[in-house]
Amino acid sequence: MEARIATMHSATRDPSVALMKYNKLRSRHPDGMVFAFEGAEDPVFYSSAVERCGLKYRFHILVVDGKDMVLGLRALLTSSTEAKFGDGVAFFIDADFDNT
Repeated sequence: MEARIATMHSATRDPSVALMKYNKLRSRHPDGMVFAFEGAEDPVFYSSAVERCGLKYRFHILVVDGKDMVLGLRALLTSSTEAKFGDGVAFFIDADFDNT
């Protein structure tokens, strides 16, 4: 039973999960920017930073839970023939201390 739970949990760490979240968000909001963040607390900081800069972008927040998920989503969108990668997606990764 524990092995099954571990398998199910590890499946949630696959970038395809982030892609499903992105597609769901994009289907509800086809216009405007999508800002993909690695953590739940990141949108608060970056949203206020965007506003302080005077940028008037209409954007939608997507939290994908981790640096690897943000990078994986970017890779999936870049390689996709169906995704509109150039139509307003920004990826945000905090400066971590992992030297990558």
